[in-house]
Amino acid sequence: WKTNCKERISQTSATIVAIGPNTASREAVIWEIEESYRQGHKVVGVRIYKDRNDPIPKPMLEHNAPIVSWVLDDIKRLLDEP
Repeated sequence: WKTNCKERISQTSATIVAIGPNTASREAVIWEIEESYRQGHKVVGVRIYKDRNDPIPKPMLEHNAPIVSWVLDDIKRLLDEP
């Protein structure tokens, strides 16, 4: 799956990570985030639940990835930023 995932990531300019209760502990999610950064892509976190403060995956913390709530205008603004 990693080979297929690498190819799909290479076809994008950004990765949106849906942040929920278990996101930060999922090995596959961590790998996809790290691969996105390796390929030089923007990574944006979107909190699934607006009333929760679920943990942020470590690679996103290390890169100071922007994190927003599930508000389409906020997500769009982050994706449009250089």
